[in-house]
Amino acid sequence: GGTEPGGTEPGGTEPGGTEPGGTEPGGTEPGGTEPGGTEPGGTEPGGTEPGGTEPGGTEPGGTEPGGTEPGGTEPGGTEPPEPTDPTEPGDDLCESNEECERSEYCLFFADNPCGEGGGQGQCVVRPEGCEDIYEPVCGCDGMTYGNACEAASAGMNVASEGRCEADLETCGDSADCERNEYCAYGEDNICGEDGDGVCLTRPGSCPRIVDPHCGCDGRTYTNACLAHQAGVDVVGPGECPQDRCRDNEECARHEYCWYDPLANACGEAADEAGTCRDRSDCEPITIIVCGCDGQDYGSPCDAAAAGVNVVSFGPCAVEPPPEGCRENRDCGRLEYCFFDPAENACGQAEEPGTCMPTTEICLPVIDPVCGCDGRTWNNDCEAASRGVNILHAGPCEGVPTGCLTSQDCARSEYCVFPDSDVCGDEGTRGRCIARPFGCLPVDEPVCGCDGRTYGNECAAATVGVDVREAGACDGGGTPDACRSNDDCASRLDFCRFDIEDRCGVQGAGVCEERPSICQPVFDPVCGCDNRTYSNACAAFSAGVSVQHLGVCRGGGIPGPSPR
Repeated sequence: GGTEPGGTEPGGTEPGGTEPGGTEPGGTEPGGTEPGGTEPGGTEPGGTEPGGTEPGGTEPGGTEPGGTEPGGTEPGGTEPPEPTDPTEPGDDLCESNEECERSEYCLFFADNPCGEGGGQGQCVVRPEGCEDIYEPVCGCDGMTYGNACEAASAGMNVASEGRCEADLETCGDSADCERNEYCAYGEDNICGEDGDGVCLTRPGSCPRIVDPHCGCDGRTYTNACLAHQAGVDVVGPGECPQDRCRDNEECARHEYCWYDPLANACGEAADEAGTCRDRSDCEPITIIVCGCDGQDYGSPCDAAAAGVNVVSFGPCAVEPPPEGCRENRDCGRLEYCFFDPAENACGQAEEPGTCMPTTEICLPVIDPVCGCDGRTWNNDCEAASRGVNILHAGPCEGVPTGCLTSQDCARSEYCVFPDSDVCGDEGTRGRCIARPFGCLPVDEPVCGCDGRTYGNECAAATVGVDVREAGACDGGGTPDACRSNDDCASRLDFCRFDIEDRCGVQGAGVCEERPSICQPVFDPVCGCDNRTYSNACAAFSAGVSVQHLGVCRGGGIPGPSPR
């Protein structure tokens, strides 16, 4: 070919046409040579010039002007081609996998993902390993792959996201589908009224447009895509009509019949119906509330998750024992055991006291009184606000400081005795220190000064009890062993199981006082009622033991119902 007439053109006689002359007009003809140089595969004599026999020289790029394009005479042309952007045509064009190396496949361009009608793609390297993520795609071969990477590893292009139509599974609702799918019913079968639907992949992202659609769950979504993303098919465009109800039975499983606590607390007004509301729709605050079922909950969200309306903030009122009270723990959380200072100062007589509400606001009046805790208070209201009874009017004089019991301390404190006189058995006075707000579920039993076994020292401190010794109390086991909250003598107590007890399946619990105040910390735990609480303290406050740390995942251990 080098001796063909065209070979005498400028640049044509230079070796391989790689000299600058290769760019002369003659060099721009196909192949960079005269007609002999255009024979397939460069089989003419001229094909023996440098680059004519190189592996890359037979590629489409090898016939570019002068053979200087990648894959021509350059040394790098012997290496496997690097993957490039499949949306832009490159040099390794292909129409099928057979035109690529065994370690590659033909990835078609985005405008024709399956290369139909002779479409072209580009040879790219097949991935050798894929993450174990189930995001099904339908391959151009009509088969469903676990994700796009698995399809590419098999050398297959992706026709569409989601499972292939032949592999679609029927469903009654979204619970029958994979976690990344939802049950779609179609326009002729709204919400599955006339039969089953099919599982489709939930969209990964949705447009930011306002086009309200009513979901099959009775909730209004900003647009249909967001409903599908939440795993819900739609009834149609437009907002859902408000669902009125009288009780939870008239709402969907994930809803409860909500009443406005200010206008119609607990639905007491017979002429006012409630509204079905999702149980996850709540105020994200951590404060004890009283439910319409008479139970305390760690937060409004805990009450909503149980499908219970809130009657008031703060703990529920507790009926005092009919015989009266002996100490503050016999009364409600916002009450204290009051003793008349004139007839029964500090409860020294045999007569029981009376549960009275603790005051919340006191005037700044200086009228000193001596409290039963041995401290001088500015006035009797200030003492009552801390749950302290009055020993006598006027400042304390000659009254021993310190405490003999937790009754002598403020409600948020308890009496701790020195190691030299455990539990104050010898009459030594202790000191009042703050009770902890919450405790970790650590199994380190201790015996309290009240003769009861507690899960750990912190658990005893939360109910105002000092520790007598490490380990469980002696005397034939735990004095207050229980199987449910009904086994506990006081409504202020609950049956607490350690995590190892598996909510009472593998051991008895211990009656402990429910904490009255919890820190606003989000450290979720799963309760033995299979509900998620914001922290362990919130669960204990609701009278529920902790099944395990973290949110509930469904199933779980059926524990005793709180009382």
